[in-house]
Amino acid sequence: MKLIDLLEEARNSTANLALQYDAYNLLYSKNIKDFLNDNNKDECVKFMLSAMESYVKNDISKDIIIPNKERANHCVITWLLGIGINNRLNILKKRRLSDALWTQTAAIHDYGYFSEYTKHNDTILSKIGTKYDLLTDKYNDDLLLCLNDMSVKKNELFSYNYFEIKQYFEYSKFLHREIIGEDYSHEMCDHGIIGACLIFDKYCRQIYKEKKNIIPITPDNDITKVQKIAAITIASHNIFKNSKKDNPTWKKQNKKLKMLGLDKLMTNSKYKIAKDNELLSLLSLVDTIECYKKFRRDETRSMVNTNTILDTIDISFSNKKEIIFDMSEFVKKTNRNENKDEIIEKTTSHIKSICNMKDWTSFKTKQISDYCVKIRWIS
Repeated sequence: MKLIDLLEEARNSTANLALQYDAYNLLYSKNIKDFLNDNNKDECVKFMLSAMESYVKNDISKDIIIPNKERANHCVITWLLGIGINNRLNILKKRRLSDALWTQTAAIHDYGYFSEYTKHNDTILSKIGTKYDLLTDKYNDDLLLCLNDMSVKKNELFSYNYFEIKQYFEYSKFLHREIIGEDYSHEMCDHGIIGACLIFDKYCRQIYKEKKNIIPITPDNDITKVQKIAAITIASHNIFKNSKKDNPTWKKQNKKLKMLGLDKLMTNSKYKIAKDNELLSLLSLVDTIECYKKFRRDETRSMVNTNTILDTIDISFSNKKEIIFDMSEFVKKTNRNENKDEIIEKTTSHIKSICNMKDWTSFKTKQISDYCVKIRWIS
């Protein structure tokens, strides 16, 4: 099937979700192709706000989604793609809070991308203005007591402990400063960790400011746990192992990782995100294969419109365990594009990134042709 067909299928399955009426109204106001159109970013923003507020009944989401308007379509596609893939592969087992967890995580996973803190290489994580610390297991505030010792009680959801997340943030500054360089100057430290810390702080400030406006899913603080788990997942989703493949600086990177105590991310490490961390596994897969953010047309460049991306990429499933992701038709369709050479280069890089998932996640991958890859989930 085409990617657009999977998104349509995913949308049609959302009737089982506990979304509020406004979210459904927006999601079904147009056919899926028109809804995800480049000119429909405002509607995508409104939808993600409403979808989030189906689980968190306050104003926090307005601070989170609206600044990310340029990535609103990516957030919606990520959300739908995750639902569509999960319906086929059952990565997220039928946990009571899985719908809320996936909605919160998909909606805000790139929040830090546009933060001013992310643009500076000298950002100090402990001084970004957060009153409530995401990266701890000890809380004294009455509304946060339910989060104490979470990394012990929910160990499977923590692929990286608090120390490792903090150290990787330092590594990300080294990576952007000395390896990636000015070509990627809009991000000079890890946006996942910055975004997660800011999001968690915003949520905590909100529940103390307007206690009466918070309507939890159940009386036992489940929504607070959802926000913590989603934030930890977001903080972890850009943490990658070092690779030797086509990487002339791998030794330099290994040396820095060793110095920071991040041996598990060095090239010779066998460490991978465990399949038990279902939420991070799903986000890692979806955020890796989702290519709207890479090829989209915007105000600064003329690349490929959304419809071409969604209409020409093939995605199929077999044995309830495998995905075949094929961009061959996409490459043919864009052959006359003025940026065709860049598109081919980016497509090759995209397929390589998917193949490399076998090195840092529990997914097995195999390249079938130049622009086609098989992904296998071992449940």
